[in-house]
Amino acid sequence: MIINPETQSAISTIVSSLAKSVAKRMGFDMKALDSTTIADKSGEAHWMCLFDDLETRIYRVQNGSQRFVQIHLGTDGLIDVDDLEIQIRKAIEELSAGTY
Repeated sequence: MIINPETQSAISTIVSSLAKSVAKRMGFDMKALDSTTIADKSGEAHWMCLFDDLETRIYRVQNGSQRFVQIHLGTDGLIDVDDLEIQIRKAIEELSAGTY
């Protein structure tokens, strides 16, 4: 399905909701990026996302380190939701494979 959000705010909301939904189906919670979480040394993995006009990323933060994968939305204003879901799932799988 291809959608055409009219504003950056709409894009951010749609992509963030999709990322949270994909993460939930994979068995964990994803939240909006919170830079204070980077200082958490508990060993718990924190999944976060940031989708704005400057960044479109999925983050995994654990033991004071962060890794991210860039998500590509395209440049024509149209968003392919199916492709986006695949990118998000691959980003999560790639970040899950990392050793901390």
